[in-house]
Amino acid sequence: MTIEYKGVLLNNTRLNSVDSKNYIRLSDEPEENYIDFEYFPNIDEILDYSKFQIFILNNKYLNAENDFFQIYDKGKDIRIGWILSISNLESREESLIDNKHLNVYKLAAYHLLLQDNDRHIIIDHFDDDPKISDIYPKDSIFMVVSGSYLQNIDDFSINNYLPSLSKYGYYIQNSYSNNVEINSRKNFCLKFRGKNKIYLTISKFNIEEFRFINDLFSKHMKSIKHPLLRFHMLYQVVEFYMDYFFNKESERIVNDFISNNGNRNDFIESISEIKGEKPRIKKIISEVDDLKDKIDFDSVKLESDCKDFLYLHNKKTVGCLGELVYRVRNLVVHEYRSIHPSDINLFEDIISEVELLIINIIENQPL
Repeated sequence: MTIEYKGVLLNNTRLNSVDSKNYIRLSDEPEENYIDFEYFPNIDEILDYSKFQIFILNNKYLNAENDFFQIYDKGKDIRIGWILSISNLESREESLIDNKHLNVYKLAAYHLLLQDNDRHIIIDHFDDDPKISDIYPKDSIFMVVSGSYLQNIDDFSINNYLPSLSKYGYYIQNSYSNNVEINSRKNFCLKFRGKNKIYLTISKFNIEEFRFINDLFSKHMKSIKHPLLRFHMLYQVVEFYMDYFFNKESERIVNDFISNNGNRNDFIESISEIKGEKPRIKKIISEVDDLKDKIDFDSVKLESDCKDFLYLHNKKTVGCLGELVYRVRNLVVHEYRSIHPSDINLFEDIISEVELLIINIIENQPL
C-alpha cells in the first residue's frame, strides 16, 4: 500500500522507539513527513521482511481476536506461517505480546501492510493514535508466509492453497464479497476455534492452469448462496475429473490395443466400461474415500445424508458413496422442483460435505 498523507507519498517503514514505546514509522524518504503506528509487542529484532509474503483474507466464521493459527503444510509437516486477524495485530493482551515466534510474523505484517504497493490510499487525517485498522477493514485477516518456507517451494503461489484455505472458511479478499454464511459450514469451521494449528495441503496440480477451479475458490464459493447453484458449481469439478479419467484411460486402452494387436471385442468392451458417468464417478470418489489417513471429510455422514435425502424422494438408497452422490446429482438437476422447503437444510448439509469431498479430491488426486 502506498499511503498519500496530506499530498505526500509515505512508502518507507522502520521500527522506532519513543519513551519506551515501539512504533512502526511510515515516512517519506527524508523522513520529513511520517506517521507512527504503535506496535505493542516488545521486539527490537532487525527483520528482513522482504522475505515474507502477506495475503489478505476474509472468514465469516473464524474472525475473532483469538482466531489466530500457526499454518502447517500437511505434506511436509513444517510451519509455513501464521493467520492473524487485524484485532490480533493490535491486541494488547500479554499472552499475545509475549509470544516471540508470533511477534516475528506480526512485525513482518506491519511492514508489509504499510508498504503494499498494489494499493494506493489517500488520507488527510489520522487520529492521535493511528492504527492499522484505520487503513484496512476491521474484518481483515492476514496470512503471513515465512521466507524460509518460500525458499523451499518452487514457483510458490497462494492459489494452490485456495481450496485448502476454503476448508476453514478463508477466502482471498477481492472484489467478490464474502457474503455467504451456511450453518453446516459454520459448525465445521468453529471446531477449530481454540486450536493452535491448522494444516493446509497444496493442490496436486497448478490451480492457475485451470481457470474454472481457480475462480471457484477465489470467487464463486464465497459469493453464491443458492444451494442448487453451489452444488452445480462443485459438481463441475467432479465432471472435470471424470473427463480427465476417461481421456487418460481411453488413451491407455487404445495404445494397448495397437501395441498388442488386441481383440476388437475386448477393446469395445473396455471403452464401454469407462464411458458411463456412473463408473467414472465411483472410481474418482472411491479413490479418495480409501485414503482414510489423509482425508478430513466425514464420508460416513455424507453417505448417510445422501441416503436420507434420496429416501425422502423415493429414490434408490443402496450403493457406494460415488453412486449415492451421482443419484443426488440426478435428483437435484432433473427434479429440483420436487424438493420440499423442509428438505433444504439436509441438502445444504450434503453440499457442505460434498465441498469438503471436492477439496480432498483436489488435494490428493494429481492431473
